[in-house]
Amino acid sequence: MPNPLLLNLFWEVRKLKNIGSKRAEAYHRLGLQNIRDLIFYFPYQIIDRRYSPALSEVLNGTIITEVVTVEEHKFNISRNKRTPQKVICSNETGKLTVIYFNANLNHLKETFRIGRTILVSGKVEYNSGELQMVHPDIVANPTEVDRVKILEPVYHSTYGLNSRFLNLTIQNTLKFIPTLPEWLPQGLLDKHGWISWLSSLQHAHHPEHIDEVSGDSKYKQRLAFDELLATQLALSLARKHYQKQSKPELNFHGVLTNKLYEQLPFDLTDGQKQAISEIESDQKSPYRMARLVLGDVGCGKTLVALCAMLNCVEGGKQAALMAPTEVLAKQHFAKLTELCEKLELKVELLISKMPLSKRKEILENIANHKAHIVIGTHALFQENVQFAALGLAVIDEQHRFGVEQRASLSKKGIAPDFLMMSATPIPRTLCMVNYGDLDLSIIKDKPAMRELIQTSVISSNKIPELLERIKGAVESGEKIYWICPLIEESESLDLSYIEDRFSMLNELLPTRTGIIHGKMHGVERDKTMLEFLEGKISVLVATTVIEVGVDVSDATIMVIENAERFGLSQLHQLRGRVGRGNKKSHCILVYKHPATQTAKQRLNIMKGSNDGFVIAEEDLKIRGSGEILGTKQSGLPSFRTCNLNYHYNLIPEANALARKIAEDDPDLKHPANQKLKLLLELYEQDKSVNYIKNN
Repeated sequence: MPNPLLLNLFWEVRKLKNIGSKRAEAYHRLGLQNIRDLIFYFPYQIIDRRYSPALSEVLNGTIITEVVTVEEHKFNISRNKRTPQKVICSNETGKLTVIYFNANLNHLKETFRIGRTILVSGKVEYNSGELQMVHPDIVANPTEVDRVKILEPVYHSTYGLNSRFLNLTIQNTLKFIPTLPEWLPQGLLDKHGWISWLSSLQHAHHPEHIDEVSGDSKYKQRLAFDELLATQLALSLARKHYQKQSKPELNFHGVLTNKLYEQLPFDLTDGQKQAISEIESDQKSPYRMARLVLGDVGCGKTLVALCAMLNCVEGGKQAALMAPTEVLAKQHFAKLTELCEKLELKVELLISKMPLSKRKEILENIANHKAHIVIGTHALFQENVQFAALGLAVIDEQHRFGVEQRASLSKKGIAPDFLMMSATPIPRTLCMVNYGDLDLSIIKDKPAMRELIQTSVISSNKIPELLERIKGAVESGEKIYWICPLIEESESLDLSYIEDRFSMLNELLPTRTGIIHGKMHGVERDKTMLEFLEGKISVLVATTVIEVGVDVSDATIMVIENAERFGLSQLHQLRGRVGRGNKKSHCILVYKHPATQTAKQRLNIMKGSNDGFVIAEEDLKIRGSGEILGTKQSGLPSFRTCNLNYHYNLIPEANALARKIAEDDPDLKHPANQKLKLLLELYEQDKSVNYIKNN
């Protein structure tokens, strides 16, 4: 039940006055379900209707608001909708012709009765020396001049709902918004020059200058900080909850990890050693581990995770690794089985596509502790999977596990440790947005045996020469990825069709080319991927479904077509599909000619660096944090009042305040922190917090 102070904010839009079912559908198309959504829906620009010059001195193309008297009608009776209907108006400063097309003449005669004095507002232009206003925005009684001569906020609209009606609804709604107690410290308000939540909201909808429409305005900064604080506080409270959960003591002395190191034909990097050390400290702690290992493509995160799993097994517990796809789960299973065989550990694979008898046997092994390490997909955490003693859950970031899903893992064991892996290098500040509840380990270096991938940037005009190069590479035994961005025709983007590119390459290299994309059946896609892995085909034409996929260590060439359409972080992920062995590898970025200067600048960043963290920072400078990954790709939350392009620098401050509050008062019992419960509820972050506490 919402707090009584917030009850009105969650009323449905359809219950408001003058909003029927059809208009409610229009609001819903804009994502506006309730009053809270309405008040957080800000104008994107303003129209200044305060300009009322002498009609003889009006500047062309400006918006004016004038009181005029109707002098004459110049109506033309015609079926041609393009025939203009003119109303000649004037005042003591000059003349103004009001023009309508396809208008109802009876309505015009009534609205613009000869001799009537009216108020009109709209854009004016000169045509053959005549000052004209085509389809005025506003026609009103002169007594309404104070209502009309304002800075009018303009909102994004949709069919069936224009900006002016939206504005009217929002202005009426703002009259009934309650004054909420201040939840931000006074020192913080003074530091930034912020005012109260309600006053900031009112100013955001009544901008007094064009600069106040921008996200840089102090009013929107205040509201954005509130939202960031709410999300960071929910994550910090979750983090504190993890830290308070005591777990059974885990005793290990590195016996299994030392045996593993003896098998490896290479030394661990400094980044891997540091991450392993941090994880070991967490595992020996009396409280649950909740950690994110953030690493560049090919930095060896899986080996770090295996060391954590071996510590867990040595301490008498079981470990589970969840992979994003069945193909990748199978590959992890093959690799880990080989490494664990000499350690006399049993590794099991649990996926959906397996015989019932085999599945039953594996479930029994998991339940009676015969299985030490279990690898699988999301099916690992279904209710019928019962672990005897789950001590560690390792999860790939691609699963998009939220706070609630992370908390639910505790049901599979007695406070099992939690380790999340991400192969998407993003700046530390952005990590706070989505992973504020996790401790962070960063691996920046890569194994010394891996050569840098040579990246080149070419125009689409060079594709014929590229095809000859690909043919020669296949004849030399190379494996090649060819990435296309779309699988359907799009005239507006003019992108290559994956089917067309497959046909071209298949004609060049018959029986040696395969194709995979998101619309294929999973079994068929996995079959093609395995054929590429086993060398039955040499060229794989694909969409970005291979971005996180099977480790084909002998793939050496990556071609990415229409590379200018991808984000840099995504290009880096795709490039990371090659260069996984000890062979020299190449990435060829093909741009659609002609490319913009910005597109070339971004692609040259890829050409100049193999460091994912450097690339992410450069992408941040060029495109802004709100677009660095894209919400869908990165799993970043969808904000209402916060725009990361403007409010990125507020994240560390919100994170620091949230962590301090959670540290000092994890249950928000202090009178000063009681008000923060309103903030959490306002942004619906209370649900995650309550879920964690109740589970």
